[in-house]
Amino acid sequence: MKDTIILTQAQDEAFAQLRAFLDNSSDVFVLRGYAGTGKTTLLRQLVAELRRRRVLFALMAPTGRAAKVLKNATGSDASTIHRAIYSRKLECKEIDNPDSSKKTYRYVFPLVGKSDFVPQVVVVDEASMVSDVAARNEFCEFGSGRLLTDLLQYVRQLHVGKLIFVGDEAQLPPVGDARSQALDPDGLRARGFTVESAQLSEVVRQQAGSGILQTAVGLRDLLGLSKRERTTFCITPDGTDVRSVEAFDMVSRFCGLFPHPSVEASGVMVCYSNAQTARLNAACRERYFPGAADRPCEGDVLLVTHNNYNVAGCELYNGDMVTVGRVGGTETHENVPVTVEGERHRVSLRFRQVGLNVPGVKEVVSCFILDDLLFSPSRDYDIWQQKALYVDFCMRWRKRPAAPKEGSPEFADALQHDPYFNALRVKFGYAITCHKAQGGEWDTVFVDYEGRCGLSDDALRWCYTATTRARSVLYAVHAPHLTPLSKFEIKPVQRLSKAPADFFSPSLCPDCLPDEADLLPGVRLKLASLRRALAASPFQLVGMLHYNYLEKWDFRLPDGSPLRLEAHYDKAGTFSPLPLTDDGSLADKLRRLVNEAFDLPQSCGYEASQSGMADFYQRLLSACVDEGVAVTNVVEHLDNYYVVFYLKTDARFALLQVYHKSGVLTAVMPKSEQGTADEKLNRILEKIK
Repeated sequence: MKDTIILTQAQDEAFAQLRAFLDNSSDVFVLRGYAGTGKTTLLRQLVAELRRRRVLFALMAPTGRAAKVLKNATGSDASTIHRAIYSRKLECKEIDNPDSSKKTYRYVFPLVGKSDFVPQVVVVDEASMVSDVAARNEFCEFGSGRLLTDLLQYVRQLHVGKLIFVGDEAQLPPVGDARSQALDPDGLRARGFTVESAQLSEVVRQQAGSGILQTAVGLRDLLGLSKRERTTFCITPDGTDVRSVEAFDMVSRFCGLFPHPSVEASGVMVCYSNAQTARLNAACRERYFPGAADRPCEGDVLLVTHNNYNVAGCELYNGDMVTVGRVGGTETHENVPVTVEGERHRVSLRFRQVGLNVPGVKEVVSCFILDDLLFSPSRDYDIWQQKALYVDFCMRWRKRPAAPKEGSPEFADALQHDPYFNALRVKFGYAITCHKAQGGEWDTVFVDYEGRCGLSDDALRWCYTATTRARSVLYAVHAPHLTPLSKFEIKPVQRLSKAPADFFSPSLCPDCLPDEADLLPGVRLKLASLRRALAASPFQLVGMLHYNYLEKWDFRLPDGSPLRLEAHYDKAGTFSPLPLTDDGSLADKLRRLVNEAFDLPQSCGYEASQSGMADFYQRLLSACVDEGVAVTNVVEHLDNYYVVFYLKTDARFALLQVYHKSGVLTAVMPKSEQGTADEKLNRILEKIK
């Protein structure tokens, strides 16, 4: 590179180790560095050194977004690891099928065999994200399914001389991994490689005053302490680059800063769960595209969630952001028969034709997306949808004259290029989870820390990773403020026979129709959830009647026929499930949708009147998020010196009655419909000790 790069002493020492590594016989170099310590500067210097030596090298990253960041930082081409090491030709393997005596096949993108380009040095940035957990897809997968294992095999198979991993070990490890294995020198040595390493830990001078980096350093230091030594965790807004924003104002502030959706807008919202991102994206879209809650619109920003090499000749990667340029109609493939573990269902798939504006691509990219995934709170297809996509292709394939058999090369080639089976997996891209944000940077980032305000390794790594996505300004929502809690006694779990009347907070469902204002909060929550579920379905709600402990709902089915359902609930607003017939009928599908339509926010937005109780609530909420438990209401009984936290565990209802004296917590009395058999409640109690 033309510009002279001035290194700090720590960077210079690490670079000297890298130069020596390029000349010796070692296989792997692991460069670890925290945020702000100059890893990117060192990468630029490394690339300049490789060019000076006229060494063939390849730059790689785990996601498309991380590869683009790497390319921009170094001025050299960079690709995803998947694009570099896997073949584009789908191969077929026969496997055993526990659900059928018929032959079953799995389709694999194998490692590249021979290649015209064999780099002498491979550099992998954002290596903390390189997973070695088996990524199993029902029918298609890459190599062995273990990315790190396959990358190391690629290096050996093509006789690549040197492999350099660069990353931040304080960041989140890959989903399912306890640690970032690509940044573990001992683990790599156990695989038979000779490994050298260097660590950057000093924040470079020009960034030392950054409030964002000061926050990151504090989190890093906490991770270096034992769990017993971790007592305080606070993110304190400074009014400059770390700012506070209330949860209710988050979407408004975001849309105010970015009034027009665009992939070029350097801003994003980051939160913990897919359910949170679904709610925030829906709220953003209500501002950007009023009245379009059930369909994408021209201008919508979408996040690609899965690598796709077959989109109209354009390759799109996990983490890429695209814009909707054209919205077409939907096409529903009805009643696809699917069997999983002996259970048989019929699944409907709703595809939509769209035209996408992809950065760097001149033409509009035309493809199908699956509406069912776009509007779902889930992060990916479920097992039923995965199988249904394959079965749907097989059904269409068999209708062809003299179609070659399943598993044949012709079948595999057609599957690889089928526009429905390869429908692009996308979610709305205004709010994303921290794992999806990892590898990317934005000038402005809104982070909702709710549910991650704990002192566990997982919570601290999440906060560190989310915080360091911001380059210039961090807006902190539910900023952590944990202080030492006095010791309190947890009493034995008692059985709770009836749901308390105040189990659901009115704040869980603030928006309702005028004639629903007097309904119980649980009923309003059910109705709001039902409307969201119906918006992404072919069913229509055309009328309703409200009675004491009874709702009567009138629907119109896709075939035009009417159906009335009666749903009973108790004094807490908890509904009894509708009976199912499992006959695949439209009526039964609607009953199943009604039963499953119940979206609970992670918490009810409790504002404690005492600091000690606020600290306890943050600890409780972090444990609840880990266990997938919602806090449905919090009721303070100040005159009696206790607060009740209502929880939705595996039981229909549970609670913690927390006693305090002079601001100090003294005892926690847990109760559950399942008593001591409530496993989620038991695990929460262990975590808050």
